[in-house]
Amino acid sequence: MLVRRTAPWEVRAPFDVPADDGFIALRRCGDSLIGVLAIAPDEPAPVVVGTPRATPPRLLPAVLSAMSAHDAAPWAIDVVSHTMRSWDDGIAAGAYRTLLGGLRIPTHRSVHLVVRIRPADCPQAVLMRGDGPAGMLRTALWCLRRLRARLADSGIPTRPLTAAEITDLTMRLTEGAPVERATSDALGAHVDGFRFAVHRWAGTSPESLSALLAAPGSSEAVSTTVTLSLTADRSGPRLTATVRDNGAHASDRDGCHDLVPVDASDRGALAAGLPIAAPPEDRRDDRSRGSGSRGSGAAPVPPAATEQICRSVAVPCAGDGQLVGAAASGAPVALRLAGPGVAASTICGDHRLARQVAARLAAIGMSVAVVSDTPQRWRRLADAVGERWITVNDRGPTAPHVLFDDTRAGGHEVPPGATLLRRHDCLDDGRGGREPTLRHDPGSGLLLASGLGCTVPVRPVSTAAERSLTELDRLRCGRAADGQCCRAGTIARKKTAPDEIARTTTSGSAADSQTASPGPAFNSSPPLPSTATRPEITARICGPAISKLIDCAACSPVPSNSTRDSRNSGAGVR
Repeated sequence: MLVRRTAPWEVRAPFDVPADDGFIALRRCGDSLIGVLAIAPDEPAPVVVGTPRATPPRLLPAVLSAMSAHDAAPWAIDVVSHTMRSWDDGIAAGAYRTLLGGLRIPTHRSVHLVVRIRPADCPQAVLMRGDGPAGMLRTALWCLRRLRARLADSGIPTRPLTAAEITDLTMRLTEGAPVERATSDALGAHVDGFRFAVHRWAGTSPESLSALLAAPGSSEAVSTTVTLSLTADRSGPRLTATVRDNGAHASDRDGCHDLVPVDASDRGALAAGLPIAAPPEDRRDDRSRGSGSRGSGAAPVPPAATEQICRSVAVPCAGDGQLVGAAASGAPVALRLAGPGVAASTICGDHRLARQVAARLAAIGMSVAVVSDTPQRWRRLADAVGERWITVNDRGPTAPHVLFDDTRAGGHEVPPGATLLRRHDCLDDGRGGREPTLRHDPGSGLLLASGLGCTVPVRPVSTAAERSLTELDRLRCGRAADGQCCRAGTIARKKTAPDEIARTTTSGSAADSQTASPGPAFNSSPPLPSTATRPEITARICGPAISKLIDCAACSPVPSNSTRDSRNSGAGVR
């Protein structure tokens, strides 16, 4: 097999520059200096997966405004959105992937601005700031400060990255694979066998780009990076959108979101969005210098269309969170209950719902420390998924991402940076608050997902693999915990514990309706009336084949480490 030989590609280390509020890192790349700004995540709100956010465009107009300054301005700014949908290869993650199926839910999302400044383009500004290397550094810092000010005026907080953080970000955006060592062969670009699939956006409509940003992931990739490169031009700014699927051996994006594949030898497209120097020009290619016009694939969007897109497209700045159910239309609904930017959230429901939320948090990579008055309700779940992900009344050796307060007294100390997740049996003001809340509505049997003043009613969904983890109150020996037999898919209702109602074939409660097929069934599910019975809900959400599988989930074995549903679904994991 022939492998194309590429020219050496040098990546210099970034360096810290003292500033008024700490240090700001820059990286020298030829005649340019690169700085990186981290965008603060949006406040959590329920998201109907795959639909554009109902938020006004703020980020891209502010970036365009900063690039139009006459005295000193960046010549290119990359808006880099990095997403993942699941995490790890453990039992909780495997069970969660059986629920996701082929759904492209960007569970985690981080957004950064990679700012490229060429001091030679603004000699007067450099001269006013001392000339020479010092004047160049001060000019670069001034451009970053002005960009931060424009973003702050639009309500977008930012933070400059340090040298260590830029180095870490460079590796995270490619899952630790240094692209400067990438080679291409008949199967595509790779670094020591770790594959990349790169596409360019060939569309021109804001709706197409919004749809791509809302659900960018590939079911085959470990993570996906979408880069919107804005490059200054004499006729105006030009936009190029590049999608890099990290860890993808093949692409399932044919005809998706107006994406066209990029040649595997195009190292410029492979490095899109990375805060490093552009690769040396290949002898066989004739490329321009701009980050927005490098490489093969779709041509940059013309200036007029670029400005229209930037003033019409809202860039999501946070992940969608965990799947919580299906909307009336049948579309999946997600809610971010923990993570960066979420100080506290609330669950109003029984322990089964609480365990389901905790299991899904563990599945998406968040360690959960449960503090409970009834630890016996949590022990078996913690033992099943492992103390790395869930501990009960024991914080463990490392600080958790989530402190799950399942006590009546409350008032527990929350580790710095962690989310406080509280469980209540009832919540009088559970509608319409800004704090993310998942609330069981006993009247309709639905869940109410709330946040940022928005509430979305959803049908609970689950799979047998997940229920084998969360419905652990019953013995897995064929008998219910209260001594009644599980036969013909029916379990008698346990009267002494109303919050742990057993599932029956005639109940319409929220806990009972937590049965659904994996992801593909969401989009085809018709709306259900609130008075629908259990068989109606199961049959219409799951179809007749799945509806026959209603039985005592406690009798199902807990998946072993050798069982990987994710391998069948094609989802990549770390």
